[in-house]
Amino acid sequence: SMVMQEKAPLTQATLNEPFWNLSPDETLAAVFSSRDGLTTGEATRRRALFGPNSISEHPRMRRLTILLEQLRSPLILILIIAGVATAFLGEFVEMGVIFAAVAVNAALGFYQEHKAEVALDELTTYVRTFTRVRRDGGEHELDAVELVPGDVIRIRQGDRIPADARVL
Repeated sequence: SMVMQEKAPLTQATLNEPFWNLSPDETLAAVFSSRDGLTTGEATRRRALFGPNSISEHPRMRRLTILLEQLRSPLILILIIAGVATAFLGEFVEMGVIFAAVAVNAALGFYQEHKAEVALDELTTYVRTFTRVRRDGGEHELDAVELVPGDVIRIRQGDRIPADARVL
């Protein structure tokens, strides 16, 4: 088992190495880890350096953007052009019907997309992945958000893969 360096010079550039091309022991050496995993102190230091093991949240679409997206459909654009043309012809009743159809379509599309955005935000707060990780020489279960580069995780049949990893 390797001796842990408390101040391992692990950088983002190190993590871009082609680990698939290295042996398991070379991989562990490259990330300053061992088959026994990291110490809690080193894991805390690495989490402060690299941040949580989570996918950054998708940028939420602003309400105005969602509404404008509803008007980008080719069929809606044709209806808008037809509405403008009927206005020039003085057919204001037809123009009103066409623009009412566009407005109803945009309102329904906006409602559905906004509802989906809210549901996705709520879902991300509920879904948590727990994993088995070796730390301080023992095996512990923790939230996958707490994983850091160099952690040794245990994967069993049916487990979700909690992070990018090199199979040892």
